[in-house]
Amino acid sequence: MNQSTESTLSDVQQNEPYENYYQLVWKRFRKSKIAIIGGLMTLILAILAIFSDFFSPSDPTTFERLWREDTSQRYTVKFFVRSWRYKFLGIPMRWHFIGVKEEGTINLIGTDKFGRDLWGRACRAGRISLAMALFATIISVAVGSVLGIVSGYYGGWVDGLLQRFLELLRSLPVLPLWMALAAVIPSTWDAMAIFCHVDYFCLAGLDNTGT
Repeated sequence: MNQSTESTLSDVQQNEPYENYYQLVWKRFRKSKIAIIGGLMTLILAILAIFSDFFSPSDPTTFERLWREDTSQRYTVKFFVRSWRYKFLGIPMRWHFIGVKEEGTINLIGTDKFGRDLWGRACRAGRISLAMALFATIISVAVGSVLGIVSGYYGGWVDGLLQRFLELLRSLPVLPLWMALAAVIPSTWDAMAIFCHVDYFCLAGLDNTGT
């Protein structure tokens, strides 16, 4: 390669704009229609989960087994209506995205056998699933990073002991382990506390690949 060729390559490299990793990822993401559709669907589901009470026209926790259809009065479906009370970040609110007058009820996809709104319960279940996934990731990364650093720093018998402990946890079948932990965990704990303790034993990994 002669000097003129090297100077030409250097000029081309200087003229080309520099793109970091995130810019390259965003460029490839915009070119994929499937990725854009999947991202929009994920964003919509996350919004419905976070603001589940706002998008629920009826209270999903109310038990109303005795329900009768009233055909004598017509209710108009409206947007941004005041209905049942709920709290968002500790603030009392009554505004909902869709609904009818306070005297009537609307169930977009029906109710269960206890009279609870299925649409509202589905949105609230999405919030719980999203929170559990977030807590599972935080617990796994935190516990795995700490154990990985300790294992890589000390090495020797400490590393071997932690590795054998992890292999013991991974060798246990998941479903019987969950059943056993559910039997010994006090019934007074709420669902999130049970999930965090079970997740600590079942999902915490040992990340010492970089040490």
